[in-house]
Amino acid sequence: MTDKEILEKLLDLHKIDSQIVKCEDEISNIKEKIKNLEDKINENRRVFSEKKARLDTFKKKRAEIELEIKSKESEIKQKDSQTAMIKTNEAYQALQLEIKTIRSDIQNLEDEILKIMEEEERDIKWLSEQEKLLKSEEKQLTDEISELKKKIAEEESKITNETARRNEAIKGIDRGWMERYERIRKGKRLAMASIEVNKDGDGVCSGCRFSIRPQAVIEVKKKARILTCDNCARIWYIEEVNNIMKV
Repeated sequence: MTDKEILEKLLDLHKIDSQIVKCEDEISNIKEKIKNLEDKINENRRVFSEKKARLDTFKKKRAEIELEIKSKESEIKQKDSQTAMIKTNEAYQALQLEIKTIRSDIQNLEDEILKIMEEEERDIKWLSEQEKLLKSEEKQLTDEISELKKKIAEEESKITNETARRNEAIKGIDRGWMERYERIRKGKRLAMASIEVNKDGDGVCSGCRFSIRPQAVIEVKKKARILTCDNCARIWYIEEVNNIMKV
């Protein structure tokens, strides 16, 4: 088998591998999109859950304050009952001052309860409004994820078909070059790279942007022997469009 024949068979295989890589990259991109959508769903759920948890915290705090108010009211009753036993005006004034201070504390606690109730009301309103919106948005995001998963299945099906074609293509390739091709592909994903040729005949390896001397470009065009990149080790070829060398 001549180098030209080997190169043409390797190029056929490379085209199949390029399709597989394209499908793999598309799957990777789709999975990233799915992750972003799932993250958005989870973030919405987290915010909603935090708001609901805040309501429980408000209820607990309000209950604690109400108990404290009852305790202070009991304290006032106890001190009121001591009034009849007071014999001096100074002691009476001191007791009234204590009661006044406790009443002031109760007023502050009641004000705190009002603030909590206002916060509760705002959160309840937000939860009521957001619950419907979030459910609608989550359904939309879930539908998008379902569609993206279908696309993944389609790409995986393409990979299966291309892999079957690949297994057939491998059979007719020179063993030595096939082994070399696979070693390069393992490290680079694609074992071959086209040469981009300018009007002066100079070339650049599309795989690593390594400069290629004109003589090497001519040899690759002729397909007289198989050349590889000194920098990235990929096997060189020049693309043909309608059987015309693409230069």
